[in-house]
Amino acid sequence: IKFSDILEVVKKNRPFVALCIHGVCICTMQYVAQTLSIYMYSSVFHNTAYQSIGTALSSPIMIGSMIAVPFMCKKLGLMKVIRYSLLIGGGIYAILFGMHMVMDVHPLIHSVISGLGMGMGMVSIQMQWGLVGEAIDYNEMRTGKRAEGSIYGFFNLTRRIGQAIGASAAVSLLSFIGYVPGAAAQTDAVYLGIQVLVVLVPAVLMVLCWLILKAIWNITPAIRDQIAAFKETADS
Repeated sequence: IKFSDILEVVKKNRPFVALCIHGVCICTMQYVAQTLSIYMYSSVFHNTAYQSIGTALSSPIMIGSMIAVPFMCKKLGLMKVIRYSLLIGGGIYAILFGMHMVMDVHPLIHSVISGLGMGMGMVSIQMQWGLVGEAIDYNEMRTGKRAEGSIYGFFNLTRRIGQAIGASAAVSLLSFIGYVPGAAAQTDAVYLGIQVLVVLVPAVLMVLCWLILKAIWNITPAIRDQIAAFKETADS
């Protein structure tokens, strides 16, 4: 195994490329939302207690989705479940942002709706690992090498990159929108900027992840049959 093997994987393995781009974007979304959510409650709602309440209320949603996902995967397939969860999660955040633009949203309502949207996004974050195995099998068929260590390692690296981008961008973007630490009150532009970062950005990134998996991921039922036939031939 050589470092250059991963270059061959990137060149010939579209599913792996889709997973890596998705990993960067979805982890960026997660860390931007988590890092800046405290500013939503402290600066916009002026009550940080609702953040804990929202977390407590959203936990059953996430647990319920994790219980339901395996049954849904049996009927729809893992990729469809992930794509649907991204599209639904992005839609929920988009609706929440629209609500903030036309009305004063109660922090408890914000907590519940954003928790539901993040819960759908977490389906993608948790279940994406199930697609790595398919990317490995596809790679073996295309290149003759499984390269499991390289694929798992590089994919995990892309997730770490997304986490680093999300955490650092969150702090930088606060300065960009004019947020003043320690100020008794922020400007209306800052309030709007916080809402954009905490609500609209997750919506955009989830839809972007859906588009990436829709456009780049190319393992169809026919290709799965080809992979199964290849593995059967290799084992015989």
